[in-house]
Amino acid sequence: MISTVREFDKLRLLYSGEPREMMEVFLSARSVAEADLALCALKIDLSERTLVALANLREVLGGLPVPPCAMRVDAAQVAQISGYRKEGTSYRKDIGADGASVFLLAEGNLLFDIVLGEGDERVFLVPPASGDDRVNPRAVDLLMKADGLLEEVIDLTVHMGLVFNPRFYLSLEDWHLEHAAQSIEDLQGLF
Repeated sequence: MISTVREFDKLRLLYSGEPREMMEVFLSARSVAEADLALCALKIDLSERTLVALANLREVLGGLPVPPCAMRVDAAQVAQISGYRKEGTSYRKDIGADGASVFLLAEGNLLFDIVLGEGDERVFLVPPASGDDRVNPRAVDLLMKADGLLEEVIDLTVHMGLVFNPRFYLSLEDWHLEHAAQSIEDLQGLF
């Protein structure tokens, strides 16, 4: 776990630099082919170890809940367990000193959405319409910039009683082998 935290910290530092846009595409794209193309572009600037950490982060983001969905625990209990406070029709928790927040939009055991906030800005974790992104690119941006935000969303997922079991890869070859068929299918869909 310690090495995973260190790798995530390294990714956060790199994210503020030049390869940020391609990293964002790789992490948020629904299409495996698009993610694969972004990964190929990133090979120019990043080491294989860093790319494997990025692939593992993509799997972590893919393991987060896709609302609407049923939680195994009532929303009020999730809020109490996770330290959220009631705010209007949602539950809110402020994370760190940089003004980041997580909002839980839920009623009973139904999760309507998870919203990330920074200052006055609010961003849905998952885009409202099923489009090209499986995770909102702006949400990826917030998750990479705000200390503790990703960890909070993971903890929230676990506290909801949802399965959170992302795959982890030891090499880029593992990632390519796992996603080869889907990548080819996505490319064929383009033509």
